[in-house]
Amino acid sequence: MLFLMNTDNKICVNCGKTFNRVKMERSKARFEKMIACSRECLKEYNNVEGTKRLDPATELPFVSGVSKRTVGGEKQIFHRYNLSRVIKTGELRGYFKEDWKKA
Repeated sequence: MLFLMNTDNKICVNCGKTFNRVKMERSKARFEKMIACSRECLKEYNNVEGTKRLDPATELPFVSGVSKRTVGGEKQIFHRYNLSRVIKTGELRGYFKEDWKKA
């Protein structure tokens, strides 16, 4: 017996609901690119409002010229939050982009 129905399932990144390729009537190639269950969820996911990330050591926002970190053996000093850019992917999603300078 030939099975024509493929039951591919994904979880929406915005609302967490499971959505199915067969119910949405999408081709396999198109379904692989999808990350949200609907256009409304995708718009809500893409329109992220930024917040300032807190310094893990003090639990307060980073202070320009005072907050320090070490990345790859290089010491850096916090310069500013870039309030016009919001990180849209990864574990820092939803936070403003941070500018750091070499110490």
